[in-house]
Amino acid sequence: MNTDRREFLSLAIQPARLTIAETGWYLGFSDHDVSVLASLGLLKPLGHPPLSGSKYFALVELEKLRSDPRWLGRACDTIVKYWKDKNAGRSATGSASKEVSLTSEASDGGRISS
Repeated sequence: MNTDRREFLSLAIQPARLTIAETGWYLGFSDHDVSVLASLGLLKPLGHPPLSGSKYFALVELEKLRSDPRWLGRACDTIVKYWKDKNAGRSATGSASKEVSLTSEASDGGRISS
């Protein structure tokens, strides 16, 4: 556990507004997982931040979510599905490009043309 995370989690009184990193530490998710949960509507940032702007989350709302095992289960399932779909798309793209290069090599008999 890094020192910033340890210090934050050991605060007697935590701030009312948490950053993405602090939200991740508080809920037990990574920074990029918090971004995924927010983009898919499982976490609601405060106010109306622009898509590329800094996002903050209300501690009172996070306390409710942290103590809700059904929400935690849904959040975990959502993260797993998101990365599974993203990685499946990546491997499908990679294998498609390999197939194209293999097909082009086979069509010219494997010869190198100059």
